[in-house]
Amino acid sequence: MKCILGILIYYLIFNLFSIYLTKTLKFHTIPLPTDNAYRIFNIIPLREMIGITPISFIVWFIINKTLQRSVSFCLLFIESIILMFIIGFIIHKKFNIKSKLGNLLGFLELPDGTGFAPYSNY
Repeated sequence: MKCILGILIYYLIFNLFSIYLTKTLKFHTIPLPTDNAYRIFNIIPLREMIGITPISFIVWFIINKTLQRSVSFCLLFIESIILMFIIGFIIHKKFNIKSKLGNLLGFLELPDGTGFAPYSNY
């Protein structure tokens, strides 16, 4: 039960953050040029994995600490990565963010340098 409550809190935190970004950022209509930045397996941008993975883990760790759920460090890290992808797909779909991995899985558009998150390394 604590795990389900934790997942709900995790989703709400990142959903509210996405709503905040939607209200504060401008939508880009001019595509950014491709710069061939590094990607993991030629799909996931390396800078996203380096930046977002620790944030996901810290948020998941704090939620579990608050709910007094005792789980090993390694399991928390693995859970945070799994949640990062699942909640990420849900939020990408909800806010219509284009993603290379989402496109490969068949439910998002291929990035073209425009939109909510116009990465320069699409």
